[in-house]
Amino acid sequence: LIIGNGVAASVGLVTQVLHSEKDAKALRGTVKSGLVLLIKFDAPFSALLFLFAGAVAGLFLPAGTEEWTLAVQVVRCLAVSLLLHGCNRIIIQYLQGARKMLPVHLMTAFHRIVALTVFTVLLGYSFGTAGLFAAIPVSEGAVLLGYIAVVLLKNRGRDFWNSVLMLPDGFGYNDD
Repeated sequence: LIIGNGVAASVGLVTQVLHSEKDAKALRGTVKSGLVLLIKFDAPFSALLFLFAGAVAGLFLPAGTEEWTLAVQVVRCLAVSLLLHGCNRIIIQYLQGARKMLPVHLMTAFHRIVALTVFTVLLGYSFGTAGLFAAIPVSEGAVLLGYIAVVLLKNRGRDFWNSVLMLPDGFGYNDD
């Protein structure tokens, strides 16, 4: 979580400079590098957290109890949500740096209000307490996939990265 948020904040700051310079190639490289760093650092941590959720829960609760079993589920949900949350943060910070505030507000509202609420109710009702915690990674994934789907549908036939980064045609003199 700390690595993902740190990478996202850095992407946002660099984006401000590169966007004002209209350097589309460097903007794409910045976001791609941010995603690679996120995967390199958070994926192994997430995998270890997921695999050793019982040991992590055991640091705080006696193994085999009902609370421990629930804590293992919570730790695994956290492990799954870390990468998805990091990707969402990178996109949001990029969009803020590029001064695309409407998509930032829509993504944040959809995530914090709509997706989280809907999935908490649906999964909580369907799967009980475990569903409540599963709503976190599911809502993170829904936001990420929703953003990509909307942008790609809106920009059919355009370059993937230019679409995801909301770069207009002809943006930047350093564009390939």
